[in-house]
Amino acid sequence: MNVKIIIIAVLSALTLPTYISAAIQKYNITDLGSLSQFSSSAISINENGQVVGWSDISNDSWYAFIWHNGSIKNLGTLIGPRSDAADINEYGQIVGNSTANTLNSHHAIMWENGNIRDLGTLFPSIPSASSYAYGINDLGEVVGESESRAFLWKNGAMQDLGAFVAKDINTSGQIAGTNDGSGAILWQNGTIQDLGTLGGTQSSVNSINDAGQIVGMSYISNNSYYHATLWQNGTIVDLGNLGGSGNSKAYSINNSGQIVGMSNCANSGNGCNHAFLWQNGIIYDLNDLLTANSGWVVHQAHGINDKGQIVGTGSYNGNLAWHAFLMTPIVVPTTINVSKSGSGSGTVTSNPIGINCGAICTADFNSGTQVTLTATPDTGYSFTGWSGDCNNPTGTCTVTMDTAKNVTALFANLPTYTLSVAKVGAGTGTITSSPAGINCGATCSAGFTSGQTVTLTATATNNSAFAGWNPASCASLFNLTADTTCTANFTSNTYTLTVNKTGTGSGAVGGGGIYAYNSVVTPTATAAAGSTFA
Repeated sequence: MNVKIIIIAVLSALTLPTYISAAIQKYNITDLGSLSQFSSSAISINENGQVVGWSDISNDSWYAFIWHNGSIKNLGTLIGPRSDAADINEYGQIVGNSTANTLNSHHAIMWENGNIRDLGTLFPSIPSASSYAYGINDLGEVVGESESRAFLWKNGAMQDLGAFVAKDINTSGQIAGTNDGSGAILWQNGTIQDLGTLGGTQSSVNSINDAGQIVGMSYISNNSYYHATLWQNGTIVDLGNLGGSGNSKAYSINNSGQIVGMSNCANSGNGCNHAFLWQNGIIYDLNDLLTANSGWVVHQAHGINDKGQIVGTGSYNGNLAWHAFLMTPIVVPTTINVSKSGSGSGTVTSNPIGINCGAICTADFNSGTQVTLTATPDTGYSFTGWSGDCNNPTGTCTVTMDTAKNVTALFANLPTYTLSVAKVGAGTGTITSSPAGINCGATCSAGFTSGQTVTLTATATNNSAFAGWNPASCASLFNLTADTTCTANFTSNTYTLTVNKTGTGSGAVGGGGIYAYNSVVTPTATAAAGSTFA
């Protein structure tokens, strides 16, 4: 089975919505070269910028390659003249296929640390059986097909998943595939879900991201043409094409939901294909996003990483030998200006770091960066909301730096409530507050900010005791939400006066009892007949 394909899609006769011919993002493009003077194509790229694909060696042989930091390397074969690299994960593990024996069968293989590993087939007893690996996740789990049956390879063993072609696997183990009968499917935990079509009888998939979004293509109602398609959350999205009437196909989706693929050219004759980028509901011709006078026509985009780097194949200066390319987003700084308004005060900070307003209220961020602003009111003030280019009226503010942004944080004074204290009872004492304000004594009322936490402390003087608060809630830490009065009850200490009689006479005494501190008491003594009070 020859899996090296350059697709020339045939135009059909349906008029589609107009595509966008200008975009916010521009790209530099790098020629990745080839292993010979013939064609090459880049198929996949990881977050480290390692690119894999294939390169022709002659008219009937080609080898898988890896490109990194300006250098292209032949990955070799198991045996014979052909190998393809289909995918690479973040650890540099590469999967694809290679001719495996003199019977010209192909085997799924993995390149790792300079070594080639034959992953075998689902039918090891049949020498002519073939297998092809199409996707690998960061756990080293590999998917593909062997003799029209999907396989999952992990921990050194190949598992038969059923009669379909497994094209990609994400970190959750979800597998996107294509069934010859129903078309696009999702395999998950042993269950197969039919993803449906855009109205035609057939669909197919190429890629799944970690959010479970799947891309590929589906035929439209009358099967006269097919469109790039996105399956997500139980819905099917027609990604359209580059205008006019024609076919399109999506090859890859990253974790930001950016999708790349190929579409027939807008208003051009049969055989014209351009690479596209689809993001946020808009399809762009990648040729419109190249810097001026690049000399390139990019025909197919096969892979995109989470940094937005795109790989595929195209022609340079009209050369008939198409070459693998790498498109890298041009970093364009965009400015965010933060201002503060209202009767209050506070500070606004950003993540990523840049804004600390305060002092630094303007900063530049790379185009496409999501910036989250956080407003913190000073003591005695409240944050009441955002205005300007902010998508959240309250809470944090998140903006995407696709153009210059202006955001205003609104701060207000908090209302002030009066706390009054009073003292009752025969005793004496003082009342103080934390934070400071009450010192009663002399100052028995003070204003506090709404919501401010206040603690009152009652301290009895000598020969007095503190007996409690009214209301009882004043006894503990509390928040002021209205004017409030707290009353402290101080009681006086008491003492016992005992009046005794002495001497040889007799009589009666009075005035003994329990008295409050500082009471004035006059004892009495009345002599009986024949006695005197001495």
